[in-house]
Amino acid sequence: MLIIVTMISCGFNNKTNEETEKTNLEKIEPSSVKSKPKSIVSAKTYEFSDACCNLQMKYPQFSGSKYIFLNREIVKTANDLRDEARSADLCKEMKQFNPDFKAEARADYKIWQENSELLSLCMETYIFLGGAHGMPCKIPYNIDIKTGKKISLDEFFIAGYDYKSPINAFIKKKIAERPEEFFSEEFKGITSETGFYTDGAYLHIFFPPYEIAPYSSGFPTFDIPLSDFENNLRYR
Repeated sequence: MLIIVTMISCGFNNKTNEETEKTNLEKIEPSSVKSKPKSIVSAKTYEFSDACCNLQMKYPQFSGSKYIFLNREIVKTANDLRDEARSADLCKEMKQFNPDFKAEARADYKIWQENSELLSLCMETYIFLGGAHGMPCKIPYNIDIKTGKKISLDEFFIAGYDYKSPINAFIKKKIAERPEEFFSEEFKGITSETGFYTDGAYLHIFFPPYEIAPYSSGFPTFDIPLSDFENNLRYR
């Protein structure tokens, strides 16, 4: 996978290459455009292009001291993506085989739900370092607003509730309806670490490329109505 997780010493477009190489992502000021009024999320953007790579980054940062470690985690993800795509050694090696080679790295995110209890957001990244295709990664951030901590699938439900059985049954049914689109034998059931996000109406369970379906399928996602879980949800 990762990517996203399975992700830049670059800078804004109005700087020279020498200047941008001295810029650290952590020093870039947040954009003045926020996701929505009163949101705790603000966007940081970052772009760079030269003969070796093309970088287009947009990633979230959360306001408030209780999110400091999450913010550092996201910045590290962006820095790691930058370092891979900006590798001088990679550029030199790949251009021996293809003079037009350019590494590519992208990042973006979407807020699916934000209320007084829960923030559900997905950050998506993509990196191309040569070969047949690049590798995408989707990183969910389901955050308890009161504690500022990420929650797992276990913690999305009330203690003691067997959420895996209905989710597994739902996914198996959908795979059986379209067996040609999946590696039907590869789905063994979800775990507490399975990727998910919610929009307040559905629980969206997703899997990375190759885990249960071909790369061309992207991130197979199963949209389960929250009403299926009745009163067993900890967050709404």
